[in-house]
Amino acid sequence: GWSGSAPFPGEHQWIGSKGRRPWRGSRGQRPLAFYRIPLPGRIRMTMHWVVLGFAIAISMAGQTLLKAGAGAPDFITQLLDWRTLLGFCLYGGSAVLYIIALRRIPMSVALPCTAVSYVAAALIGHYAFAEPLGVAHLGAIALICGGVMLLAFT
Repeated sequence: GWSGSAPFPGEHQWIGSKGRRPWRGSRGQRPLAFYRIPLPGRIRMTMHWVVLGFAIAISMAGQTLLKAGAGAPDFITQLLDWRTLLGFCLYGGSAVLYIIALRRIPMSVALPCTAVSYVAAALIGHYAFAEPLGVAHLGAIALICGGVMLLAFT
């Protein structure tokens, strides 16, 4: 029978079982839903950086949709436009992902990394909405990129 211990010490952690078999299977098999495999610290940290990247990308998609919905004739119509509503949802979803990223990435590093969205906003504004992109904008983008890289890789 099953003794409640993992095959290798520390390999599996049973969730909600408190050392007992929490299911009644005829063969005593352990369903995948009842354990998780702990990831090494480096992989966990990498996953949080990936989540931060998704948070930034989803935030930019939401902001782009908010801008696209801004062409409505009045404010109420703009608020009820599908692009504005979807933009709000994406923006909220990106906030949830950002919270997850903050579990392992220091805020003093994660928040400046979100400045990459300023670069994306300038490029999206220029190519999608025909907004001007002059020398001052490009210089500011270069400074932002340098600062983000300095923080992210130190």
